[in-house]
Amino acid sequence: MPLLSFLLLPFLVAPSQDTSRVEPTEELGAGRILDATSGTPVPGAIVETWTETIDEHGLARIGAARSDPDGTFRVAIARGGVRAEKVLVRSPGYLTYPGTLADLDEILLMPRSLPAPRLWVVDLEDRPIRDAHVTATYSCAHDVPPFDVVTGPDGVAVLEDFGLQDHLGDLRVQADGFALRASIPGERIAFSLGTGVVRLARQERVLAFVRAADGSPSKNTPLRILDDGLERVVWTDGSGGLTFESPIDSRELVIRTLASGEGAPIHVGPLPRGGAWDLRAGTWPEGTPLGRLHLHAPAFAPRVVHLFHSDGWTDSAAVPAGGDTELLFPEGTVRLVAGGAFTGWEKLEETVHLRAGQTEDFEPVAIPERRIRIRFDPETTERLVVQSGASSLELDPRTSPVELPVPEGRLVVLAEGDAAHRCIADPSDPPVEEVDLTSPESLLESTPALPTEAPHHVTVEVAGPASATLSARGPEPIPIERLGPTSFRVTAPPQIPLLLHASADDFVDCWQAVPPGEETVTLHPAPRP
Repeated sequence: MPLLSFLLLPFLVAPSQDTSRVEPTEELGAGRILDATSGTPVPGAIVETWTETIDEHGLARIGAARSDPDGTFRVAIARGGVRAEKVLVRSPGYLTYPGTLADLDEILLMPRSLPAPRLWVVDLEDRPIRDAHVTATYSCAHDVPPFDVVTGPDGVAVLEDFGLQDHLGDLRVQADGFALRASIPGERIAFSLGTGVVRLARQERVLAFVRAADGSPSKNTPLRILDDGLERVVWTDGSGGLTFESPIDSRELVIRTLASGEGAPIHVGPLPRGGAWDLRAGTWPEGTPLGRLHLHAPAFAPRVVHLFHSDGWTDSAAVPAGGDTELLFPEGTVRLVAGGAFTGWEKLEETVHLRAGQTEDFEPVAIPERRIRIRFDPETTERLVVQSGASSLELDPRTSPVELPVPEGRLVVLAEGDAAHRCIADPSDPPVEEVDLTSPESLLESTPALPTEAPHHVTVEVAGPASATLSARGPEPIPIERLGPTSFRVTAPPQIPLLLHASADDFVDCWQAVPPGEETVTLHPAPRP
């Protein structure tokens, strides 16, 4: 029987305190923590419940509790009308368990039985990145991180709280001055006893000064950032300054205040790189004196011009090729920005002064970027990234060949999948017209690859009823042959750990991580209490 229950009990204490005293507005859930390899109770495990929705408090912890000697616990899952949706469980000697509220009734903790996975974080030229943060997600982009590990001088992060368990999320890596990588499949790292490699592309940070709707600085204020589908909360500093890293090629950027509902918009649309922008919540008030801006673009000029008012209001104007566009904007000093890395045109930035009731003419004079063609294998490529200077762009590898504009200067092109290919074009080279990532010279020797030795066989005994079933997880499908009522033979890849799973009616599911080379394993499912 599931142990999850929902109770309306009195509430008197903070989430981190003893939950034996509660307020009437608090709702409790109950569950049990068990060892995933034996089904025995895990006493003293810390269970936390967190919100999923980002509001003015960010991701809020709703409750916290410890499991008793029998592994059972009661923890707040809602208080004051706010409901938790995420669960984190920690206990010494076990991997951290990130889950959702649906997992609360019975959580199986996996002991740290294998060497901790290691992640080597480097730039696109394989130079170590120090102080990169490695976290993880499980069910969505704004999960509560179960850990935060920082790389050392060698660029290596040791992930002691991450490893093989009944579910694996994605890893997220972020470093100052580099584009965020937010969806690295965790299985690639967990099913490897070596060191996984994560390559980050250089990327300029977003810098801004944020004002409230009344024009005052938004000091120490949380903001909701939606950047290419990734939602997060970023705080301004004591002067209203805003700094954050962005994913590669942020085509969509939405910045809002954190308040009930959507919050007031601060900026919607692309935010040009390489500058510091004044941003202000909301739109200009009714009755604000407006000037008229007349934009004219030649046949091949940038199609979008971004406007930044000295008082913080922003807007963007689409200019048809060879056509004219007019728009109204508050009078005052306005920065016009067009083009930029990988847009097809070098970045153009000029200042105009608008006067109420008057028209200011502006015609961007754009300088085109050079163009290259990339040759690669779309069948084996999962990630394709181009970097020039401090700007980078991630491309859709399903489209081949790819032709695109790139800035002048040193160019690094990387394709990753079953293997990694890289090409570097130096500024001293002749003008780059084609980058070939299909040649043998582009293959990186350091690319991790599955071993080529013959697979080995593991004999697995399940110390349970004859009705028990066995499954196995690995980096590829794992063949299993039943030798007898409770005996199985597993064909395992060489030098790769396995995750075995035995299940039977009225027994607790039993999970066990098996190191490579193991020849016999016995699983001990415990009868369900």
